[in-house]
Amino acid sequence: MGKLVIALSKETGAKVPDLLKSYGRHLFGRFLAGYPQFFAGMSDSFSFLKTIDEVVHIEVRKLYPDAELPSFETVEAGPAHLQMTYRSPRCLGDFAEGLMEGCFAHFGENVSLTRVDEAAGRVVRFDLRRH
Repeated sequence: MGKLVIALSKETGAKVPDLLKSYGRHLFGRFLAGYPQFFAGMSDSFSFLKTIDEVVHIEVRKLYPDAELPSFETVEAGPAHLQMTYRSPRCLGDFAEGLMEGCFAHFGENVSLTRVDEAAGRVVRFDLRRH
């Protein structure tokens, strides 16, 4: 995927982080259409995001046992405040951010997102606040 995004960036002049975020937003819609069972009973983005490792990734591993998935640790810091830590050797924090933005849009929520990249992008700490 990295080579494709770099080639697209060269072709279009768009920055790689912007392309990854855009693709994440788009792919969230595809996940929603293809796997509606993951969203059943979810009333807001934070409820869904908290299920990624314990529900979504477990189901993905059933379909693709060799998949190398990122991990997401979530901490509920308050009713309108969620902290997420992304870990992956692939350094796709921008893609993860785009997926989150797609999630917020799907649930019609205004969520501010700030992030801190660590370990050369292998760890990204997201701070999410719902308004």
